[in-house]
Amino acid sequence: MFLFISFISFANTGKEKLENEASSTINPVQPASKQSKVYYGGNVGFSFWRDYTYIGIYPLVGYKITPKFSVGAKIGYSYINYNDTDFDTHNYGGSLFTRY
Repeated sequence: MFLFISFISFANTGKEKLENEASSTINPVQPASKQSKVYYGGNVGFSFWRDYTYIGIYPLVGYKITPKFSVGAKIGYSYINYNDTDFDTHNYGGSLFTRY
């Protein structure tokens, strides 16, 4: 099944490439594409093992000041539970970051 889907995807990519090449010969000057300066992402984690439970969610959002330099913020939440010791906690947090 995976090979079949990969083959179809590869075949469609080749067709799109030919169509793009054909359109670029008709109109060789194309306007520059506008990319968003805002990006987002994050992490989601979980672990379940015997009497231990961990769930964490950490979304982030960033802004590109230049193509190589960006700033952003990240928030986070995690839940941890140990059933054998009746330990249960909710952790919240946040951070600021820069990337170069």
